[in-house]
Amino acid sequence: MIFNLILKRIQFTKFIIVGVLNTIVGYGIYWVILQLGFNFTIAAFVSTLIGTIFNFFTTGRLVFNSKNNTLFYKFVFVTIFLYLISIAGISFIHNFDISYEIAGAIIIIPRAILSYILNKNVVFKK
Repeated sequence: MIFNLILKRIQFTKFIIVGVLNTIVGYGIYWVILQLGFNFTIAAFVSTLIGTIFNFFTTGRLVFNSKNNTLFYKFVFVTIFLYLISIAGISFIHNFDISYEIAGAIIIIPRAILSYILNKNVVFKK
């Protein structure tokens, strides 16, 4: 029982570390596209699209110890769901006169928590 608890904490810690890397890549792409003058929905879409493949491999292999590439379709569905949640959250936050850049940064934490839950229980469930 204690061993399982330790493993869960290690897995969550790995998820956080890999998530920081994935977030830097994803938010970096989002920010650059916004600076190029594109709408936030396009910036979020492109950063999600590019980040999906990178995130699948880093999350699957480094966090959940999975090399099963057939899980990619589940990962894509979860990513689409998270994208829609992100767009809704960014739009909601922007209604309070907060920039799209800051709104995108704010939504990262709740999206990360939801991402861990869905990836653990839906995509990489053993």
